[in-house]
Amino acid sequence: MAGNQIDLEDLLGTKRTAMPRQEPERIRWDKALGKRIRHRRTQLGLSMDRVAEAVGCSYQQVQKYELGRNAIKAALVPVLAETLAVPVTWFFESSDA
Repeated sequence: MAGNQIDLEDLLGTKRTAMPRQEPERIRWDKALGKRIRHRRTQLGLSMDRVAEAVGCSYQQVQKYELGRNAIKAALVPVLAETLAVPVTWFFESSDA
């Protein structure tokens, strides 16, 4: 008889609809910055391997930065800025976040 049961919340119109979860601003910022990093890297014709070697990490880690899956550590910012030939302030400029 389970198929014949009436959902009381549906009947009364009190059923809550699931609100879509919005990503935290920090995650949106990481993703937007990652897009900018990838754009700059490709502008310069650098491979992920080359950037990884310059900053002392794996290309998988560079990929995670570019996809916004991992936040960039503060200590890495100056090295990454030098590698991408941008000022350190570039990382803190307005973005798509």
